[in-house]
Amino acid sequence: MELPEKERLQLKEIERQLAEEDPRFAARLTRKPPPHQRLSRKAMFAVLLVLADVVGLAVLVGGVTLGSVVLIVLGVAVLAVFPVLVVVRAWQGTRGKR
Repeated sequence: MELPEKERLQLKEIERQLAEEDPRFAARLTRKPPPHQRLSRKAMFAVLLVLADVVGLAVLVGGVTLGSVVLIVLGVAVLAVFPVLVVVRAWQGTRGKR
């Protein structure tokens, strides 16, 4: 759905005034955010947890396949410790914003 010409002109005028009054803010609005800022905090949190589980399982399976106690222990450590660290870090981040 396209805007009528009058509304388009009004928007252009508002953009021009904004650019005059606060050029840094206007530039921030027109710039795309970096890739790491495109995901919300909750989405990034979920991605990190899933990634930790996948990596931990891969190392654990590799350790069982190869019969390597070191890889098995490392896989279990990643599966057990990293998600806890991510949750604690996220909890501290939300606590600091209050």
